[in-house]
Amino acid sequence: MARQNPIKYVFNVSKSFKEVRHYKSEKVITEPNLLTTDVNISKDRRYNNSQNVSYWLKIREKKKWSKDITGLKVTDKPLLYYGDIPTKHNNRNIPTHLLVFKFNRGGSQLIIYLYRNYYPSSIQKLQSILSNHY
Repeated sequence: MARQNPIKYVFNVSKSFKEVRHYKSEKVITEPNLLTTDVNISKDRRYNNSQNVSYWLKIREKKKWSKDITGLKVTDKPLLYYGDIPTKHNNRNIPTHLLVFKFNRGGSQLIIYLYRNYYPSSIQKLQSILSNHY
């Protein structure tokens, strides 16, 4: 599928703990099953075999936090990460929606760019997208 312009969401810290930060969106989010108005970013604690992941994203589901939605993967740009929201196909998770995460210095603000129904087919395309957000 051709790349579309991303949907931009701006979040500000609402609570901060040693290894977790809760962020609240500046506007109400109505992307069902993709993002919510409240998100949780936690440091990777090496509980699984994922590589190149520094943080994990969770979304708010009613009164609880979801399981990890995606890992925030490191880029060669400081404070810039990427991940995906997969869908299941034949019992396999296939990356479907690209997420680009951009933190400000200090981490008090987070911008998430959602590329709905788009995930780059090559590392070159991904790097091109990431360079547009830095």
